[in-house]
Amino acid sequence: MIRTKKILIVILVTAFLLRIIPALIFNYPVINDAVAYDDIGKNLASHFSYSRDGSTPSIERPPGYPVFLALLYFVFGHNVQVVIFIQVLLSVLSVYLLYLLAKIFLREISALFCALLAAIYPMFIYYNLFLYSENLAIFTCLLFLYTLFIGLKENNKFYIVISGFSFVIFMLTKPLFAPLLLLIFGLLFLYRKDFNLKYTISLFFLPIVLVWGAWILRNNLVFQQPIPFGIGLGPVLFVGNHPNFNGVWPQDYGEINKLAPANGLSSVEYDNFLKAKAIDQIKKEPTQTIRLFFVKLINYFSVVQDLSQSKIYKQGGGLSIVAFQLLFLFYKFYKVFISILSIIGTVIILWKLKKNKNFFQLFILMLIWYAALVHALIYVDERYHLPVFALHLILSIYTLEYVYIFIIKNMNRNYLFK
Repeated sequence: MIRTKKILIVILVTAFLLRIIPALIFNYPVINDAVAYDDIGKNLASHFSYSRDGSTPSIERPPGYPVFLALLYFVFGHNVQVVIFIQVLLSVLSVYLLYLLAKIFLREISALFCALLAAIYPMFIYYNLFLYSENLAIFTCLLFLYTLFIGLKENNKFYIVISGFSFVIFMLTKPLFAPLLLLIFGLLFLYRKDFNLKYTISLFFLPIVLVWGAWILRNNLVFQQPIPFGIGLGPVLFVGNHPNFNGVWPQDYGEINKLAPANGLSSVEYDNFLKAKAIDQIKKEPTQTIRLFFVKLINYFSVVQDLSQSKIYKQGGGLSIVAFQLLFLFYKFYKVFISILSIIGTVIILWKLKKNKNFFQLFILMLIWYAALVHALIYVDERYHLPVFALHLILSIYTLEYVYIFIIKNMNRNYLFK
């Protein structure tokens, strides 16, 4: 037990160093999506206005990450470096949460190995360095899952409430995961044992109703529409299903406007316009849509972000081109290796399902494949499914553990050493 704690501490310290050192070396500019998050966070902190310019109400981004920024800006002032530091701490906590979650499914040593993989994964490190919502999404996803599983196993009402609150923050950070509410309801119904089902469902959904309801009410009052999240689905659905883009985001956003001109539409109207155009394209070219679906499904498991194209790489930061190339090769091998193990793990769990219905395992599996399929329907960018990639690590280590135990149990040990 003492040795396990020491190993875990070493892993967490390693995770912290791997995150804080790049944060101290690099100074990532606030550009692209980060500008919108930063603007809304500043205005929300300074005069409680959810807007880009301080006066015009915005629906451009769902509220999860902007509110997170606003809280930090309210306490510490508009200081991006403080945000980066807090994100580093959250990322280290995510490694610890993944370890705790993995222990529900795996042996202690396997859970530690899972935490180690999370500690060294390049994208878990990379997205701490600037103002994108991935860091918060990873943390809230893992917190939601861990507190839900422990809450159900131990009939712990406090954990159930925390799980509901974590999920609504996760959902309002990454709205594509909102349909998981149906899976959660199914898990609660199937797992019911020594608890009051209606009471437990009420505890879980109470924070969701309060927080999500407040956001929908605000949107209805401001935009005269009960918009559940924000805008943004239109462009990714349009790009992800248009043959001109082949499931790859264009370098210039103007390329989207060339195919679907804005024509003076408001942001909400244009988002709806792009969604309608995407649906028309899907209906018009179903064969093309199916082809793109499988291309994006393969990309979900194999696509890696070319670090040599990142702004940090272009800054230099004292790292050589060779160092970045080696990092990219490690990252590519890592991603493909984990993906292969995840697919094998899927087969193993489904094969064992007849003998042993482990609802927690099944829920994790369904969450992973929900993410794969929904991103294959729209557009694949690795950062969009990073929260679920943490679960791929659990499934991968589960696969290795299962294979190891299978070999030990089913082969003559003496034969192995002949």
